[in-house]
Amino acid sequence: MSEFYRLGNLLNRKKTGHPARFVYVTTGQTVREALNLMIQHDFSQLPVLHAKNKELVGVISFESIAKAVYRLNDPNLLEGKSVDVLGSKAEQCIEEAQPISKDKDIFDLLDIFAEKSYVLVGSQEDLEDVLTSYDVVHLFKEMAGHFLQIAEIERRIRSIIEKVLNTPELLSRAINIALDQLGESRPKTLEDMTLDNCRLLIVSKQNWPNFEPVFSDKQATNIRLTKLRNMRNDLFHFRLDTLDAGQKDFLEQSRYWIQKLEEKL
Repeated sequence: MSEFYRLGNLLNRKKTGHPARFVYVTTGQTVREALNLMIQHDFSQLPVLHAKNKELVGVISFESIAKAVYRLNDPNLLEGKSVDVLGSKAEQCIEEAQPISKDKDIFDLLDIFAEKSYVLVGSQEDLEDVLTSYDVVHLFKEMAGHFLQIAEIERRIRSIIEKVLNTPELLSRAINIALDQLGESRPKTLEDMTLDNCRLLIVSKQNWPNFEPVFSDKQATNIRLTKLRNMRNDLFHFRLDTLDAGQKDFLEQSRYWIQKLEEKL
């Protein structure tokens, strides 16, 4: 599994985007203080650490507070008295939580998220942070967006090739010319061609005259498609942690570029 999908990597990404300190409450603080922090930071839960040694004791959440309010104010047991749960210590409302190592894969969280919306990362003695289902969904949403952009670029490139080489004979001849070095393993149809196959077909010396009216600049086209191929391979094989601002801009600009070229045909 790629290092990209380690929990430690996701923690680093989260801290980069949200550099605020790790938020927790101690056993010496009240439920009201915990609620104030949860509302202030828009968290649904907080770790509870021991007031002296800062070891993990448990987790306090909106749900655990609601349960404590209900159970500690059982009318059958109170004889008319009530418990000020908000004024109680946070440990009155904690629930058990087992932290997991930051060396685990993100995919290990799926079973946990089936029951809870968060997971503690670190150890009992050294808790590092809390990851929520939102953190993981946001990561995969970002990655899915990149995959979809590249898929659209590939689809439009194939569409351009099909429109320029508009008979089976022209296409077959162009494939054989550009990909002759692949021998028997060369693709037979446009659907079988990789992004790099498409690049080689377009910029080959014999085929370029057919594509020059569309792409205009052979060198720029070759460089752009080469960069897209490398980006595509790194993403799909999980060698790329994420796209930086420049890469995201290049990918989006390339998607728009190929869209406009296809629309001219």
